[in-house]
Amino acid sequence: MGREGWAGFDSPNLLMSQAIRGSSPPPYFEWTGPQCDESPDEVTSIGFIARENRDKMREIGGHPSEAWLEVMEDDERIGELFNSMVAPRLVVVDYKLHLLVLRDGRPHPIPVTIDPKVWRVLVSWALEPPGSPGAERLSYVFWCWSSESGYWQPSARQLLSTKMLRSAIESFGEDSSLEPVRYTRNSSGIPIRGRSGLGYLVIPSWSKDKFVVEVVPNWEALETARAHGIQICIDVSGPNEVPSGDIAASYLLHLRDDLGSRKMIHTIGAILHAVESTPQSKDDDSVFEWWERVSENFAEIGLDEPEGWYDEDLEEEDIEEIIEDEPEPFDFELPPPGDLQALREAFERLSRDVQRLQEE
Repeated sequence: MGREGWAGFDSPNLLMSQAIRGSSPPPYFEWTGPQCDESPDEVTSIGFIARENRDKMREIGGHPSEAWLEVMEDDERIGELFNSMVAPRLVVVDYKLHLLVLRDGRPHPIPVTIDPKVWRVLVSWALEPPGSPGAERLSYVFWCWSSESGYWQPSARQLLSTKMLRSAIESFGEDSSLEPVRYTRNSSGIPIRGRSGLGYLVIPSWSKDKFVVEVVPNWEALETARAHGIQICIDVSGPNEVPSGDIAASYLLHLRDDLGSRKMIHTIGAILHAVESTPQSKDDDSVFEWWERVSENFAEIGLDEPEGWYDEDLEEEDIEEIIEDEPEPFDFELPPPGDLQALREAFERLSRDVQRLQEE
């Protein structure tokens, strides 16, 4: 259990045999899977093997098995766990079992006494799914070991990143909000309205450098993002140790200027193309009937090759000429640190310049 963390559920549903959230399933499945007769391979994960052998789970018994069997009967709970990350509470340091607790604003390992009864209780709690009584007790121990009012102290860089994100949200005025929008029972997201009129909800994901983005037909529909949203994938390239606040601000800037970002971020272009190519009908009882057709069209759009990205009739001579022609340099300077409004305007100018060059 000395890993950095794992997904609450390694697959979005029970039918998928491959692990989507990397190679680390919840510890309970990693412990139960090897006790089954099957072995994992490239298309079958150890977690799937464990879940397919419910009789083995019942044979093992105990609170962890009971809790996981209950989770597996609830598709909505599986989806929520799939979009969450779980931090370890038990770790091995120098070949000795330690319990992670919060001390001086940071996780701190303390040795666990060598007592089978203590180990049995702690390991049982650690094997239970998030939100179950045992997992909650471990969480309480982590937060309250040193103080009843303990809190996690972010680093100076994280604090600066948080202030930058807050300033970015405030700069959007009525097109965003510091008040998050509820997504699931345990998660919420930052709302942002694109220049197209679409509503976007930016939600933290299992990965520290990536966010889930749900798209809805308008700002008023953001509350229904879980039920009616179209999920799009946006990858932000950059250094590995960029704080999450910086990444979230980048998401918001691109989504706010979605009309300008469509040619730089292909998934934004795909959803806008689906919207524009799906006419609204007078027979639609609600905007969501039209949005369902948008979702179907979005799923059919080929996301591997943007339309018109390559001309098969292009002659080799033309290619050489294009290579030899150097583009004009961008007139782009970063504004002074802390000036979020100027930074947003600079990104918008850069986006328009890129779009202009692509159209020429």
